[in-house]
Amino acid sequence: MVKIKNKQDKYEKRKIYILLLLAAIICFSSLYLAFTKPLEIQYLDVKLSIGDSAGLIAESNLNFGRIMPGNAVSKIVNIENSYEFPIIVNVKVSKEISSFVTSASGFILKPGEKKAVSVTAFIPLNSEFGDYEGELEFEFREA
Repeated sequence: MVKIKNKQDKYEKRKIYILLLLAAIICFSSLYLAFTKPLEIQYLDVKLSIGDSAGLIAESNLNFGRIMPGNAVSKIVNIENSYEFPIIVNVKVSKEISSFVTSASGFILKPGEKKAVSVTAFIPLNSEFGDYEGELEFEFREA
């Protein structure tokens, strides 16, 4: 009878250790997600066309117009930190246009600071003519 009780005690202790371990994992995961969650994410549509002549199109999104292979066009996106603390701005380019479009990323803005961020579309010489669309994702995190 004593051996059965010892086995049951060991089983109960293991069960308690596993439950404590799971609770700790859930707690740490929740804290990690709470502190790494972005404050805000904004998207900006981007369009460009590759052709044998240059051309501009005026729209409200970031439209580079038509760009000839071997050329580059830069546009400015103004970003302002309206929070009362420093933020980190990460810029991600969607895969549809990532072969052509680049931008600064991972920079810090102080409260109230404004920054003119250059977004550049460079078209390699061997690029196929056509219209390309994608987006820029601006992710704002507390610094």
